[in-house]
Amino acid sequence: MNNYVPLSEEIFLIFLLPILIGILLALIGREKLIKTIGVGSSILFISILLFSAISLPTVFSLKIIRIAFFLTLSVSIICAFLGVEEDIFRGIINDFGAILKAEAFAVLFIWILMQADLLTQLIAGIFEADQFLFAAIILYTLGSSFSSVSYFSKGALRDFSAGFFSGSLLGVIVGYVFSIIGLVGSEWSVYQTIINRFFVISLVLLILAYIVTPHLIIKGQGFGLFKGLKLESIYISTDSLQVVLGKYLKVIFSRPTYIGFLTTRGGMINGCIFLGDGKLAAETRYKRQEVNIKSLFLVAYPLGDVEKILSNLPIIRAPEKDLIFYGLDKRYVREVLEGLKKSAEKELANRTSVIRLPFIQIMEAPYFDYVRVGPILVIDAPSYELVRLGPLKIRDINSEFGLVFGLCITADNKRCSFFSSDRLIEIRINNSHIKQTSWEFKLRKGNLKIYINERKKLKELAVNGVRITVKEDIATLSIDDKKITANKNGEILILSANKQLEKRNVELANRIIQRLENLIKKALIRFTEIDMMIDNVRRILDTIE
Repeated sequence: MNNYVPLSEEIFLIFLLPILIGILLALIGREKLIKTIGVGSSILFISILLFSAISLPTVFSLKIIRIAFFLTLSVSIICAFLGVEEDIFRGIINDFGAILKAEAFAVLFIWILMQADLLTQLIAGIFEADQFLFAAIILYTLGSSFSSVSYFSKGALRDFSAGFFSGSLLGVIVGYVFSIIGLVGSEWSVYQTIINRFFVISLVLLILAYIVTPHLIIKGQGFGLFKGLKLESIYISTDSLQVVLGKYLKVIFSRPTYIGFLTTRGGMINGCIFLGDGKLAAETRYKRQEVNIKSLFLVAYPLGDVEKILSNLPIIRAPEKDLIFYGLDKRYVREVLEGLKKSAEKELANRTSVIRLPFIQIMEAPYFDYVRVGPILVIDAPSYELVRLGPLKIRDINSEFGLVFGLCITADNKRCSFFSSDRLIEIRINNSHIKQTSWEFKLRKGNLKIYINERKKLKELAVNGVRITVKEDIATLSIDDKKITANKNGEILILSANKQLEKRNVELANRIIQRLENLIKKALIRFTEIDMMIDNVRRILDTIE
C-alpha cells in the first residue's frame, strides 16, 4: 500500500457534496425522488458492503459494516426522539425508513463519483482503489448524517432551527463515536484530520444553537414536542404572551401559557391547544369586550389548508402536574377536535340559504357566497374568489389560512366558542354573542341586541321592550305600546294604543333621527349601562309627546 497523504481539497469536496445534495433535495421537497432512488440504491449499499468484504482485509470489512450499521441505527433513534411522532416506537420505524432513503441516496451519489473518470484521475495519486472505496464509505457516513437530518427536519420537524440543532448535535455524537471507540487509529491519520475538523465545527454549531435557540428543542411528555403556533394571522407577543386570532379576536393569558400541536399519524397538524388563566377579548370598530376566564382550556381546529401552517415561535413546556390537572390526553383532545369539526361543518350547512330557479342558483352563507347564472359562476369565500365563464376560470387566493373554529372550557364549566377568519369573527360566551365582518356587526348580551349593516345602512337596537331602528333616511322608536317614526322629509308619525298623531316638522324629525342614532352609538360604547340608556329613551319619548 502507498503511504497516506495529508487532507486535500478534493477529499473535502467529496465530504461536502453529499451534504449539499441531501439539503437541496430536502429543501425542494423531492420526497418521491428520494423514495424512488432509495429502493435501488439500498441494494447498491449492500453490494458495496459485500464488495468491501471481499476486496479489503477482514478487519477493515468488519469495521465498515459496524460503522454503517451503528451510524444508521444511531441516527434513526436520535431523530426519532427529536421528532414529533405520537408513538415513539412507531416513530423509530418511520424515521429509520426515511433516513435509510437519504443515506441510500448518499451512497448512490458517491458511487457515481467513483465512476467519474475526471474525479478518479484527480484522486488517483492519493489513494489506491481499495483505499478510496474505504475513504468514500467513511465520508459517506459523515455526509449522509447531515443529509439525513436535513431531509428529516424538512419532512417531519418542519422547523429549520430544530434541524440545525439536531444536525449539530448529531455531528458531535458522530465525531465523538469515531474518536472514542478507536475506529480512527494512527494508521488512518488522514481521516483523523477530517474527524477533528468535523467534530470541532459541529461542537461550535451546537453551542451556537443552544445559545441562540435553546427554547426550540424541548422534549416533553404527552404531546412530545411543544411548540408555538404561527398562522397567517396568529402571533405571540413576548410581554403578555398574547395569542391573536384573526383581526379582532384576542385570547390573552395572564400566566405562562402552554401551547401544543395536535398531529395525526401522518404527522399532519390538525389542531392546537392552549392552557392557562386569562381573558377572551373581542375588538371591533365599535366596542371591545373582555371576559376573564379561570383555568382556560382552548382547542382550536384549523379548517383551512393545514399544509400552510408554519411554526417558528417559542415553545413553553406544560408541567406534568398541569397536564394531570386538566386531564389532558391525546385521545380525548382528538375526540374534541373531531366533534368541533363536525359541529362547525354542521352549523355551516344549517345556516346556508339556497335559492334555485331555472338557470339561476344562489347560495348565501356567513362564510361564502355562491352565484350561478347559466355558464357564469361566481364563488366568494374568505380564502379565495372564483369566477368561471364556460371553460375560462379565474381564481384569486386571498389567504393561506381559512376558517378557525375554537372551544373554550373553563374550570367552572363555562363554555365559549368562536369562528375566526380573515373577514369574520364570531364569538359565543354563555348568553353573549358577537359577530363582526367588514360590513356587519351583531351584538347580543342578555336582553340587549345591537345590529349594524353598513351595506344596507341599517342600525338596530333592542333592549327590554325598547327597539330603535335607524336607516339612511328614516328612524323608528318602539317602546311598550308606543311607536314613533320620523323621516328626513319632516314627516313624524306617533302611534299608541288609543291614538294616532301625524305632523310635519323637518327640524324635529331630523332631531329625532339624530338622537336615536346617538343612542345606538352610546349603547355600543357603554352597552353595559342598560338602565341608564332606557331612562334616556323614556325621557326623549316624553319630550316628543
